[in-house]
Amino acid sequence: MNKLKLLKNTSIYSFGEILPKFISFFLLPLYTRFLTPHDYGIISYTSSIVAFLFVVSLMSLNTYLLRDYFEQKNELAQKRLIGNVFSFIIIFNLILTAVAMVIGPFVVDAFHLQIEFKFFRLALINNFFNVCSVIPLIVYRVKERAVSYVLLNISRVFIEVLVVIYLIVSLKWGILGKYYGTMFVYLFYFFIYFLIIYKNSILNLNLKQIKSGLKFSLPLIPGVAGGMLIHISDKVILERYIPLSEMGIYSIAVILGSSIGIITRSAYRAFEPVIFKEFGKDTFETTLNFIKKYYQFVIVVIATAIAVFSREIFYVMASEKFYEGYKYVPFVAVISVIGAFQTIYGAIVIAEKKTMLISKATLGSGIVNLILNIILISWLTKYGMGIYGALIASVIASSISFVILYRGISYSNKMIIREFFSLISMIFIVLFSILILPYQVNILNSFFKLLLLSAYVVFLCYLFGINIFKLAEIKKFLVKKIKT
Repeated sequence: MNKLKLLKNTSIYSFGEILPKFISFFLLPLYTRFLTPHDYGIISYTSSIVAFLFVVSLMSLNTYLLRDYFEQKNELAQKRLIGNVFSFIIIFNLILTAVAMVIGPFVVDAFHLQIEFKFFRLALINNFFNVCSVIPLIVYRVKERAVSYVLLNISRVFIEVLVVIYLIVSLKWGILGKYYGTMFVYLFYFFIYFLIIYKNSILNLNLKQIKSGLKFSLPLIPGVAGGMLIHISDKVILERYIPLSEMGIYSIAVILGSSIGIITRSAYRAFEPVIFKEFGKDTFETTLNFIKKYYQFVIVVIATAIAVFSREIFYVMASEKFYEGYKYVPFVAVISVIGAFQTIYGAIVIAEKKTMLISKATLGSGIVNLILNIILISWLTKYGMGIYGALIASVIASSISFVILYRGISYSNKMIIREFFSLISMIFIVLFSILILPYQVNILNSFFKLLLLSAYVVFLCYLFGINIFKLAEIKKFLVKKIKT
């Protein structure tokens, strides 16, 4: 693939990933008007459990398919590989879903969950159809059909949104409209996905090949499992201590506070090929420092703005029943900033082919997050601050993951201790400011908040060593690096 086509496909894939998230984000005012905090608590909890099952359902065989597709001898072998992986995942997913359906009611009763099993049943069905979409979409990726990939992805999300809105708003189905709307659209697209598989594969079941695939993919599971622990442990434990309505408010705060992730993923798509291209060259350190400086500066400014104006954002993006969630946003913004900083070093780890380090960092932080959630949520719930326990646990776990990644790459080993502590000190100042500033300025009106934020941006320019009038050089720099 030539560089121009690589840049074009990267842009198309980025657009395809970001647009659905924008659609979901800007529909929050509508959803929060017609759904209650209790409804969002149910959605958040079942989504977390299903996210874990999604990972188990795939067992990272999708990654194996992406890697081994191009190692096949001919097109026939490629088709058989696609058909084999798809067939195995469907069969395994059917068994897993059936087992979950049977034992699910007993689990709900045994743990006295606040959520009726009917919601889990609908979520499990949706998970099955969602898993069925993965391999067909990979077919478009390996065949470099970026436009088809994006159109299929976006059309499904767009139609799903329309159906869900119709069921919730027009037919007054409430929370069930969210589950059934997703199910109806998934069922329709299942036939499209199956048609893609039928045209581009030969359905078969080669257990020897699957065994080889599992040998490759199963070591990836611990890292993914660590990520899932971070994603679901707070909600699973919070459900034991707080009403679902509070969890629903918390989930909206997480959505609004972590909206910076949309920008993070977009930026990553831009600098990722530059880091991989420059790695190993004499110019790598200069290039990396340039990217880090501007990327981190922009992320911090946006995160600070989201935290400072969290109350105003909630007034615009959510209905009145969710307003109290604004107080959680600064913590979520801090977590997002740590994750954004970590993205840079994750790219370096991949460039250095130390992918196992990512698994160790993710699994380690996931375990820490689980333990801290158990301790902090139960302790702080006594003072009516259980949600803060979950947020503090995530901040600590994310920081540990960041340090593990940073200290594990060869690039960081070249830095002297003084420089390392200088970096940590800068990050601490930034995160402390994002966390404390919003709670000190909520008594001010929006105009004075804007003035305060402007002054803070000037301080950040000094801290990062940035000339704010030269931000336009970022685009010119990246385009030049990719083209050359």
